[in-house]
Amino acid sequence: MDHEPRIKDMFIFINDPLFFAHHAVCILGMFGIFSVPAGLGTFILGAVVLELGTLTFNVVLLCGEDAPKDVPAAVKHFVECLYGFGMPLSNVVGVALWLHFASLEGIKGTPWVWGLGACWTALIVGREQIHLNRTIPYLWRRRRARVRVNAAPASASTKKSQ
Repeated sequence: MDHEPRIKDMFIFINDPLFFAHHAVCILGMFGIFSVPAGLGTFILGAVVLELGTLTFNVVLLCGEDAPKDVPAAVKHFVECLYGFGMPLSNVVGVALWLHFASLEGIKGTPWVWGLGACWTALIVGREQIHLNRTIPYLWRRRRARVRVNAAPASASTKKSQ
């Protein structure tokens, strides 16, 4: 397994302790899983599922509402919705895989379940916090804008009838 990209990524945002800790925990988990007596496939599948959620985060950073003006508004909205749906789906599937991992014979009830479980849980909770901090305000801004647009024609027709 090639850890170089993850280690290199750690130092891009060295001033962001959460980002740095995220990568440190991922690296510890990757090394730790090799000494666990069972569940390697489930662990790898869980990592892939969580990375798919991370993909939606990277895409939203590149093409979401904060993207340059040359990115069409429809693309920005699609990407925000993709992230709004994809990240929590990734997190829910990650939790389901964790529960499966924790119930496997050979690992069930061992310290590995609690140690790796703490890492896995911390990563998923942190990811979901970032997701909610972005998606909920975005959806509220979209809703308010839609309400204003829908209210404008109604107020114009009311003025005409007076």
